[in-house]
Amino acid sequence: MSLPARQQHVLEDIELRLLADEPRLQSMFATFTRLTSPEAMPATEAISARVPRAAVLLGLIVTAVLGAVVAAVLTGPAPCPRVPAGRMATGLAAVRMTTCHGHPAAGLPGAGG
Repeated sequence: MSLPARQQHVLEDIELRLLADEPRLQSMFATFTRLTSPEAMPATEAISARVPRAAVLLGLIVTAVLGAVVAAVLTGPAPCPRVPAGRMATGLAAVRMTTCHGHPAAGLPGAGG
């Protein structure tokens, strides 16, 4: 597999940094390669064809959306905005206050809350 010169340079730079941080890494990798070379490549590890860019982009978008959903579920609802007495909520604060803690119009003037 050949890479563009820039990508090859980046990979070589990463290799040099890894070797500098962990001097035994090269010998450990050589041992691993020697021990596993008689084994067949697992089908899940074999790369048969390039994945189209659209599929990669779709995968990244799905991952980002799922990550955002999981983060929202794990962190819970955002706190209700506070509006100083005598002022009216506008924009996003007004929208959020209409459903704050499941109570319609909670915190809006004249809403009794």
